[in-house]
Amino acid sequence: MNVDINGKVVVITGSSRGIGRRLALSFAQEGACVAINYNKSKHAALDLYDQISMHSDCMIYPMDVTHVEQVKKFVQEIIHHYGRVDVLINNAGINCDHNVLEMSDQQWEDVIQTNLNGVFYSSREILQHMVQRKSGRIINIGSYIGLKGRKQQSNYSASKAALLGLTRSIAKDVAEHNILVNLVCPGFILTDLTNENPQKERIAKEESIMPIDSLYDDLEKMMFLLSSDIIKGISGQIFHLDSRM
Repeated sequence: MNVDINGKVVVITGSSRGIGRRLALSFAQEGACVAINYNKSKHAALDLYDQISMHSDCMIYPMDVTHVEQVKKFVQEIIHHYGRVDVLINNAGINCDHNVLEMSDQQWEDVIQTNLNGVFYSSREILQHMVQRKSGRIINIGSYIGLKGRKQQSNYSASKAALLGLTRSIAKDVAEHNILVNLVCPGFILTDLTNENPQKERIAKEESIMPIDSLYDDLEKMMFLLSSDIIKGISGQIFHLDSRM
C-alpha cells in the first residue's frame, strides 16, 4: 500500500513548536506543500520555514486562531498562494493548568478560545473552499486528557472533550461534499514543549503499556493515511493512538 501525499496542500495550525512542528517537517519531507503559522513563536517559525523551504513549497503566516479576521486573512493568503487546501490539521492549542477552585475566568476562556473556538474558526473558513472543490480532509488533534480528565486541567480537558462532538457534527455537515473529518488523540510525545514538564512525562510512562519513545512514528503514519486518497469513506471517527487507553 503506497500512501502518497506528494503535492498535497497541507495547512497546520500552531506549527512553530511541538507536534505541529514535527508534523510540518514530516509532511514536507513526503513532498507536501505546507502552510505553517505562528502566533508568538516567530523565531521558531522562521527556523522551521528555512528547513522546509529547502526541499518543499512552504508558506509562513502569523495568525492567532482565536481572532476570526486573522483566520480569514490566513485562509485568503493560502488560497492566493496555492489555489486550494487539501488537508487542514487543527493542531494549535494551549494549556493553563490550575485547580478549578483557583482557575480564573481568563484562564478558562483562553484555553477554550484556542483549543475549541480556534478549531471551529479555522475549519469553517477552509471548508468554504473545500466544499467548492468537493474534496478535502480535516484532522483535529485531540488528547487523552479530553477522554479521561486530569487533576488541575478542567479547562484543557473540557476543550479537548468538546472536539469529539465538534468533529462528528462537522463530518455529518460536509459528508455530501466528499470531505472527511476525523479526530486523532496522540499519545505522550516528546517535543520541546513536553520536555518542559518532566512530571507529565513520568506520569505518561507509568500509565502506558507500551514505550512512549516511538509514539510519534505511529502518529505520523496515521496522519499520512488520513490525509491520503487511500481513505475515502472514514469520517467522524475518533482514533486513539495513546497506549494509556
